[in-house]
Parts: sequence; structure tokens; C-alpha cells
Amino acid sequence: GEKLRVLYFGGFIPLHGVPLIVEAARLLGPECGITIELLGDGQEADMVARAVAATAPHVQLTRAWMPERELIAQHIARADVCLGIFADSPKARDVVPAKVYLALACGRPVLTADTPAIREEVLSRTAPGGPPLLTCPPGDPMALAAALRRLGDDPELRMRLGNAARRTYDGSFRPELVVEPLLAVLQELAG
Repeated sequence: GEKLRVLYFGGFIPLHGVPLIVEAARLLGPECGITIELLGDGQEADMVARAVAATAPHVQLTRAWMPERELIAQHIARADVCLGIFADSPKARDVVPAKVYLALACGRPVLTADTPAIREEVLSRTAPGGPPLLTCPPGDPMALAAALRRLGDDPELRMRLGNAARRTYDGSFRPELVVEPLLAVLQELAG
């Protein structure tokens, strides 16, 4: 019976598409059974604060930075869903932000834009048990709102995504797995 807790954390930069998150929240409305927390600060934070006040007062905006351990303990661990990025831009199509890897490492369900980078870097490495995250089209607040509704209505999907997130992180993205191939190349280059 509790509301779905959705967390965005980050730098409020255009790449993240935070205004799209606010618009999706507006479309969902305050009675949708979903709470959205926006945590961080940055370039678009003032604009986002005005949009939240004007159209989505049910969104919680916290303008703060904190150490990663505190972020995990106080926010990510309590979130039912962590948000990735949603902008529809060339850069957004080419990156997987650190926030996605952090949420995967924490075993949290992740919702992010369907981009070539996400497909190549994350979905191509899906561990047994299904995909580690849910995607929606970039730049589309209606699709984002629909995906949030789907996650709110399906606790089993959230559980599968969270479990698959951690398995995928463990199988492909632990630091030693990422660095090991790089070391071999660097050793070869060094002769």
C-alpha cells in the first residue's frame, strides 16, 4: 500500500533530462501512488525548481551533494526505482552515466532511456534472469510516465529487475572486470 519511491540523483545537466522527469510527474499527478525525489544540484536546478513549484508540487526536490556512501544509505537503498537519463540528444545516445552503474551495483531497478549506448553496454551483457533495467524512448515524458506506472503496478517486475541488476553488475561491471582487459592492453603498449 505504500507509494512507489522513485529516485533521480545527479547533476541536473541537460543530458539527464530532468525536465522530462518533472513533466512525467505532472502527467502522473499527485494521486498516482508514485513519489519522485530529485536529488542533486547543477546547471538546470533552478529551472527544475520552478517547474516543480508550478506543475508538480508532489515531487520532492533536494538540492544537495553528499558522499557516495551517504547517497547509497540514505537514498538509493530506500528507492524502489532509480532513474537514469532521458534526454534525446547525441550525447545522451552515446553514454551510460555512472548513476546507472551505481544503481545496478546496489541491486535497484533502473529506468532509463533506450539508447544505443544502453543497448550496447548494458543490455548486451544481461546476466541470466532477464534484463537489468527497463527502458523507454528518450525525450518522451508520456512514455516515461507509462513506464513508471508499469513499475508501480508490478512489484514482481521490480524484484526481477533489481535481482538482474546486481547479477549483471557482478558479471560485467565490477571494477576488476573492467580494469583487467585494460591492463593487458597497457602492458602490451608499454612493451
